[in-house]
Amino acid sequence: MAKLPTWLRSVRLRILSLLLPGLFACFAAVIGMQSFFEFNSAVHMARRASMDQTWHLAHMARPLFETGTTSEFQAVFDDLVENQENRQDVPADLRFLQLILPDMDVRETFGSEDPITFDITRMDPVIRTALQGSTAGAIEVGNYHVMAVPVRAQNGGPAIGAVMAVWDTQGLQSELLGEIFNQAMLALGLALAMVALLLVILNRMIVAPIQCLAQSMLDMRGSRDRDIPSDLLTRKDEIGFLSRAFSGLIDEVESAQQELITNSELEIAERNRRLDAALTNMIVGLCMFDSENRLLVSNRRFHEIYAVDPADMPEGTPIETVFSLMKEAGNYPDVDLSDIMRRITAPVASRDNSHWIETIRGNRVVSAHQSPMPRGGWVLTFTDITEQRLAEARIEHLAHHDNLTGLPNRITFRATLDRELARVERGAKLAVLCLDLDRFKAVNDTLGHPVGDGLLQEVSKRILACVRKNDLVARLGGDEFAIIQEVDTDDDLPSSLAERIIGALKCPFEIQGHQIVIGSSIGIALAPGDTTDADELVKAADMALYRAKADGRGVFRFFEVAMDELMQERRRLEIDLRRALANGEFRVRYQPIVNVSSGDFACCEALLRWTHPERGEIPPADFIPLAEEIGLIPEIGGLVLRQACHDASNWPRNVRVAVNLSPVQFSTSGLVEEVEGALKASGLEPHRLELEITETVLLNQTDETLQILNQLRDFGVRIAMDDFGTGYSSLAYLRKFPFDKIKIDQSFIRDLHGNVDAQAIVRAIVSLGGTLGMSTTAEGVETLNQLEHLELEGCTEVQGWLFSRAVSTEEISSLLLEAPKASDVA
Repeated sequence: MAKLPTWLRSVRLRILSLLLPGLFACFAAVIGMQSFFEFNSAVHMARRASMDQTWHLAHMARPLFETGTTSEFQAVFDDLVENQENRQDVPADLRFLQLILPDMDVRETFGSEDPITFDITRMDPVIRTALQGSTAGAIEVGNYHVMAVPVRAQNGGPAIGAVMAVWDTQGLQSELLGEIFNQAMLALGLALAMVALLLVILNRMIVAPIQCLAQSMLDMRGSRDRDIPSDLLTRKDEIGFLSRAFSGLIDEVESAQQELITNSELEIAERNRRLDAALTNMIVGLCMFDSENRLLVSNRRFHEIYAVDPADMPEGTPIETVFSLMKEAGNYPDVDLSDIMRRITAPVASRDNSHWIETIRGNRVVSAHQSPMPRGGWVLTFTDITEQRLAEARIEHLAHHDNLTGLPNRITFRATLDRELARVERGAKLAVLCLDLDRFKAVNDTLGHPVGDGLLQEVSKRILACVRKNDLVARLGGDEFAIIQEVDTDDDLPSSLAERIIGALKCPFEIQGHQIVIGSSIGIALAPGDTTDADELVKAADMALYRAKADGRGVFRFFEVAMDELMQERRRLEIDLRRALANGEFRVRYQPIVNVSSGDFACCEALLRWTHPERGEIPPADFIPLAEEIGLIPEIGGLVLRQACHDASNWPRNVRVAVNLSPVQFSTSGLVEEVEGALKASGLEPHRLELEITETVLLNQTDETLQILNQLRDFGVRIAMDDFGTGYSSLAYLRKFPFDKIKIDQSFIRDLHGNVDAQAIVRAIVSLGGTLGMSTTAEGVETLNQLEHLELEGCTEVQGWLFSRAVSTEEISSLLLEAPKASDVA
């Protein structure tokens, strides 16, 4: 059999679904129409019969109108009324009869005892119609059928009267309706029987299969047998189609479900793998317990921290067993297991977070966190913070100690001093010793910072060997140290300690193969004797230290009030120095330098002078170091440089100008640009400018310093080493940079007459200069004897009061123009 198309199967299903109510409706309509037609037919037949009876009565009434006797007609009427129930030809009940004369008068009335419920006069138009037209007339009034027929004479002619009859059709209608009701009940019973039969058929053909399909779908949801019965699948109707559709759907759902299960299992496996990798590689130890305090999971880091074997604590292990294993591994040697369990279980009962830090085996420090889970159970995490604590301790130590020597730093020194001064207020005594190393900078710069660092470490050890255990030794920075000493009742303790330290630091040090000899100067301040304020006490010790340095170094000094006055004087000088720079109180003076062989003026050295408006002339040795210390020397040096280049541009072209550069100027940027700018602004040729530097510049040697010197020399400027022979490594400096000139310090010239050593040094310097191609200039020449000796040794140039003191710009210009030979000036 060919398979029906989908749309056709759908039409059949719709027809079957509409068949039951349709058949029932059609059957009810047929019965209703049949009853309606039967009822109308019966009523119509009753009217015809009533009309026939009324004509019959009219025929019977004709003798009465002709003869006037009523007895016979009365008998007819009575007979008709009494026997009408048994007569088939009288379907209605005769209730009322009147004989009407042509003039509308009532001839005779025959009627039932029952009253008539309508106005009889309503028949007048019908009666007149019967009398005039010789035709019957009828009217329906409720349940009454009223008729009027004419009475004609026997020989014909117009009507001699009329008969009006009132027939009651209520009984007839009731009878007809009863019969119709009985028939309808019979038809309804038949319809219900048909409906029941159809329901049985539909239940077997549609409902039962659909229920079977529905049960199959429910079974599929319940994961039971999902097969649809084969008899449903082989059907060719809509049920079969629906069954096959459901079967295909079930197969697809099962396939999708299986695929979903497979994918879910793979995804769960991947997530578990990732979770296991995360747990395994966590830097934090982890234990998870369920609501009954049984172990769910623990990771490798936890086993490592507490040295427990994971095989001893599988999933489901009670918490008591877990911590018992931890204790057996040596993690809680001095703690009872019950105390551990109380600490663990108390937060579990209250569902609170908790945190604690514990020290376990090997002095490892562990930070533990305990947190409840939303659905019961809780998590313990363990972080090994041993290294963090060590780092914090190191940071704390570095914050309060010197990294190089390990001594307390300035912060710790100040905190200890404040604490000890609080004891002073209760009657104790203490001394603060400020210590500075002599000649340390030269060692650090010449031998390198590693040697200098090693020297500081050895110095720290020697100082510590000199103090008591309750004394504090601190390194404040560089080569500065400070000591807080409890004096108690012996006032000589600070002096004794200072002497021991000075003596210990005088002894030579052996550092990386170098034998180094240094010294120390110490300043001492006492509390409460000098002050009880921490800042003032340190300041007093510093002033005493400055005094010790001024007195020749290698000594100690106690603070005196006069030292404070000296410091105040220094502060006033600093203020005046700044004001002098702003007010232009500095002047440049020039001292000529003479060529020994020709006697001509070869160069003039620019020297700075300060005339104070109140104090008068202030020696350069008093204000130049202060200017370097407070940072004014770069500005002052620039002023001298520009002024010297400007003045020299007006001198004879064979005369140079020499300008001293401070080491501080090399530590500031823009020195080369400043020199070039001064030369360009003045128009002075570069070779006529001579820049004098001291060994201190090279002591602070850096690549930048040598680069600056080379840039200046490449520009054409001459470079001279001033005060040669007073430092520690002058010969080494001559190898580092090719100077144009060496200036012999005046200390050697002063002792030249009669001092064999001085003569040998001068001779060696002059010979060295000649060998290296450098000219030599002797400073401080004041006598002809010195001049003759220098000329004999071959010195190139001389400078000193023998020729001229330092003079003003105007005076040097006149001197250069008026004295062609230096011998004339001398």
